[in-house]
Amino acid sequence: MSSTVRVVVSFVVVVAACEGGGGWSQSRESAEGGVPTPTPVIDAPKEGEIGSLCARNGDCTSAQCLAIGRCTHACAAASECPVSWACDGVAGAGLLCTCAPTGGGEACNGRDDDCDGFADNGATCGDGLVCVAGSCQCPPERACDGAGSGCTDLANDPDHCGACGNRCGAGGFCAGGACSCSGGLTSCATGGCVDLTSDPFNCGSCGRSCGIGAECIDGACHSGPGGPCTTDAECGGLGTCRTEAQGAPGGECEVTCAQGFIDCPPGATCLVAICLRTCASDADCRPGYMCDWLGTCAVDCRTDPTRLCDASRGETCGASGSCVTPE
Repeated sequence: MSSTVRVVVSFVVVVAACEGGGGWSQSRESAEGGVPTPTPVIDAPKEGEIGSLCARNGDCTSAQCLAIGRCTHACAAASECPVSWACDGVAGAGLLCTCAPTGGGEACNGRDDDCDGFADNGATCGDGLVCVAGSCQCPPERACDGAGSGCTDLANDPDHCGACGNRCGAGGFCAGGACSCSGGLTSCATGGCVDLTSDPFNCGSCGRSCGIGAECIDGACHSGPGGPCTTDAECGGLGTCRTEAQGAPGGECEVTCAQGFIDCPPGATCLVAICLRTCASDADCRPGYMCDWLGTCAVDCRTDPTRLCDASRGETCGASGSCVTPE
């Protein structure tokens, strides 16, 4: 008595989620540090359809199982077969879609290397590249300088650190996808790598601005011309503090200058031998001051007319905020 032994072939197909229709999902980071390693999407042939595993003809919808253990179907031309398959004559079966597996797994080459009916199915590329149309290419997240410019090393590029366009700034470097600073500098969003002890826009801490004409000395702001003060020390050695009692609301750093010489800091101009803060409107001046007709910040007498104007000289506070004397 003869018996028939049926060989059962089992296989596992892993299907990864496709994000954004790109054919891959960004699921983990590679050993280079911060460079995404794409996870390829793996398509699976339906059971019994062309490319699915089979042990006998009965395992295939077409009742045609190739000697390589894959289902096929009849054809009249190669265009009726999966990519890279041929339409060849098979003894006793006529014209069938045929495939010759390479034995090395699926490569990114536009061919169906494992004969499962899908070209580049599950093919991977190195260095965070993705397989697109038969070639390893940069995903959009790493083509920072445009298509065809090559892949950007997001882990180490100081102009694209961790993401396209994220610049580390002067004095900074990129390591592991994060900006770092050398030489005791600090990375600030408002100025790249800065010295917190002297940067007037990041004085003592990131984002702490000292204002127009002011200096940052040892991490502390010192007012420039027209800046607020209570003592001369707060004027940073640039001048003296004209106090509230002397008619300057909130105190005002008064810096002397020589008329006609450019020796006032940026944002100030020399008038009547004093550096005065320049302005275009009242909004450019601090509270208690207004922008006068000369384009400089002056005390606004409307805040306290009695104290700021000299009644003994007949002065009154005018509508513009300046003290006026009768003609």
